[in-house]
Amino acid sequence: MSLIGALNVGSSALAVSQAQIQTTGNNIANAANADYNRQVANSVTTPDQQLRQGVFIGTGVDLSGIQRQIDDALESRLRGSISDSSAADTTQQWLSQIQGVFNELGDQDLSTQFSKFFNSWSDLANNPQDAGLRQVVLQNGDSLAKAFNPSAARWRPSRGTRTSS
Repeated sequence: MSLIGALNVGSSALAVSQAQIQTTGNNIANAANADYNRQVANSVTTPDQQLRQGVFIGTGVDLSGIQRQIDDALESRLRGSISDSSAADTTQQWLSQIQGVFNELGDQDLSTQFSKFFNSWSDLANNPQDAGLRQVVLQNGDSLAKAFNPSAARWRPSRGTRTSS
């Protein structure tokens, strides 16, 4: 091997070492950055040079690339979690709209109206001759029907979307 060949081997080795040191420096500088992925500088030996039959001499190393070190399973779980979060946000949005239509957080919500209606039926079943209880059943039935009217006016069942109000 000539002097120039030896200098070329040394030069390529220094260049690869410098790239590896810079990569290590990047890894250290970004150690606290949660979005940073550790990197590794990969090197490969260059093909040997044959001097004569059976005598080979090395020609140095080359930088084959810098690769990110990531956990594929963790990345897959992260993408799945982001998708699940988006689905939950969409579901929450729709359920909030439905809750607004049925006024479930108010004093006159549907569940309260149903309870009053069925309780009045229970009272009437215990005393079927009482005309006042019959009137209460009718009034509670009317109140229940009126509780459905605003909901029906704001909701189109054929498309499942709210109308503008």
